[in-house]
Amino acid sequence: MHKEIFRALFCTDLRSCLTAEKIKSLFMSIEFSSPKSVEREAEELVYLMFIDLLHDIEGGTIKGLSLKNVLSFFTGAEVIPLTGYDTTPTLMFDHTSNPFITASTCAVQLTLPTIHSDDQAVFDEKVIYALRHHGGLGWCDVNFRIFVLCLCIVSIVLHCIAHDLSVSISLLTIYYSQSLQISHCIPNMIIATHPTR
Repeated sequence: MHKEIFRALFCTDLRSCLTAEKIKSLFMSIEFSSPKSVEREAEELVYLMFIDLLHDIEGGTIKGLSLKNVLSFFTGAEVIPLTGYDTTPTLMFDHTSNPFITASTCAVQLTLPTIHSDDQAVFDEKVIYALRHHGGLGWCDVNFRIFVLCLCIVSIVLHCIAHDLSVSISLLTIYYSQSLQISHCIPNMIIATHPTR
């Protein structure tokens, strides 16, 4: 009866609806330092650099990188849920010597480094490198599943020695299915390293 109303809600082309402004608007919480502090000045510069980089990625000027890569880096998914996130996406700042962005997909949290707040080119290079070379949920997920599966097999062998095989197999199914849920809550870590210039 009102199919056009629901078409926009359920049949949206998710590839075309992700924009730099939409990613920017996700960060309802930005943890800036005190106003007029040295840290705050660096944070504001880095924030503007990050927004400029998002627009460059959206415009296609950076080959092999899309806004989906940025979104999945700190959320673990390439699309924004229709109902939003359970946790408010947070943007934070790192004042250490770490030159790369980091993220926690559980907390929906992205942390920008301030070490290169005076150089847009170096900041872009480090962010792009991190987005292209981080281990991501895929890497963590596979290794975590293998680890949990090995633990389950060991527990089955021990259980078989003491008890019943059928009970052990059901335990394996329960443990492994629970591990699939837990594995999606692993923080995004940068696996590769890159020399600081």
